[in-house]
Amino acid sequence: MNLHITGDDKFIDFFIGDIEKMELTTSNDFVVYVREGRDLKYVKSKRIHKMTLNSAEWNIFFKENLEKYERVFIHYFDGLLYDIIPLLPSNVKVIWCFYGNDGFLYFPENYFLQKLTRRLSLAISDRRRGIPFKVFYPLFLLNRKIFLFTRRVKMRSAFRRVDYFANFLTSDFHLIRKKVGLQFKHVEVTLASLETIISMEASSQEQDQISFGNSILIGNSATITNNHLDLFERLLTQDTKGRKIYCPLSYGNENYADIIQERGREMFGANFIPLVNFMKLDDYNAILKDCGYVFMNHDRTQGAGNIIVSLYNGAKVFLSNQSGIYHFLVNLGVKVFSIQDDITVGDSIFVPLAETEVLLNRKLIFDYFNSEKHEKRLLTVLNV
Repeated sequence: MNLHITGDDKFIDFFIGDIEKMELTTSNDFVVYVREGRDLKYVKSKRIHKMTLNSAEWNIFFKENLEKYERVFIHYFDGLLYDIIPLLPSNVKVIWCFYGNDGFLYFPENYFLQKLTRRLSLAISDRRRGIPFKVFYPLFLLNRKIFLFTRRVKMRSAFRRVDYFANFLTSDFHLIRKKVGLQFKHVEVTLASLETIISMEASSQEQDQISFGNSILIGNSATITNNHLDLFERLLTQDTKGRKIYCPLSYGNENYADIIQERGREMFGANFIPLVNFMKLDDYNAILKDCGYVFMNHDRTQGAGNIIVSLYNGAKVFLSNQSGIYHFLVNLGVKVFSIQDDITVGDSIFVPLAETEVLLNRKLIFDYFNSEKHEKRLLTVLNV
C-alpha cells in the first residue's frame, strides 16, 4: 500500500489520472495538504483526502495510520514537511518525487542566477519591504543567514529519511546527492506521459502536420531562476519585430513578475505579452503551438513540460547549457540549441528547423516520454 503526500500542485491530477488508468487506485492513497483556511486551487481529483496542516485530523493520521503503508511518496519536498518526514516509521520506504525547485533550495540563493539577475535579486527584496534598504541591510542579512542555515539543517534531516530519489534526470540526482552528502538511490520515473501533457485528441493526420509558429516563448514562471533579464539582453541582438513574445508569469514571485513585465515592455514594446493568469491546459497548449521559438534560460532543470511539448510541436528550443535537461536532450539526440553559444550578433536565430529535424525530435521525444514507457517506469517506482 502506498501513500502519496502532496501540496495543491497543478500536475498531481495528471499523476492520479495515470494511477486510475492503470487500475491501481486501491493500492494508492493521496493526501493533499493545505494551510488553515485555504481551499484547493489546482487539484480537482475526487480521489484525494484534503487535510489541513497541523490540524487534529492531520496529527491523528500521521500518528495512527502510517504503519499500514509500505511506501510514502513525497511529491515536492515542501518546507512544510521537513519536521514530519524524519518521524516516518523506519519500516516505511520514502520516495522523493523530485519536481525541481524542492531539491535546489538546498543550494545558495544565487547559485543558479546569471549576472544581471544576480544584480536584480537584492532590488526585489528592497521593493518588497518598501524601506530604506541600506539602513536595515545588516539586520536583514543576519536574519536571512539564520533562516537559510536553519532551513538547510531541517532539509538535510528530512533528506536523511529518503530512500529513493525519483526523476528522469540522473544529472540532477547526482548533483543533489553530492550537495547534501547522502546516499539515497535513484529510480527513473516520468511524472506524466507526453500524451497526458499535450492531450492528444487530434486525428493521426493532424498530429503529423508540422506548423511553425512565428511567436516567441520566454521562461515558464515568475521565478528568478528563469534569468529573464540576461536572456532579454541576448535577444536585443536579434530582430524580434513582428513577433509576439509570450512570457508566463502566472506563478512565482509577484514582485519579480512586476519587474519582468516592466522591463519586457521597455525592451520589446507592445510585442511583449506577459501571461499573468493561470490558464486552462488547452488554452496554454494553443499558445505553445504558436511559439516556434522557445527560450528557457534556467541554469538548473525547470520548465521541463514546456520544453518537451515545444520540441514535439516542432519548435526551435534554446536552453542554458548549464541545465541538466539540456545535456539530457543532447544525449538523447534531440536537436536543441544553447543560449550561451548559439545566440550570436549578426546571425539570425529565427530560422525554423528543417522538417527532417522536427520529425526526428518528435520521434525521440515520443520514444522516451510515451505513455507505454511512462507507465512501465511508474509501475516500477510504485513497487520499488
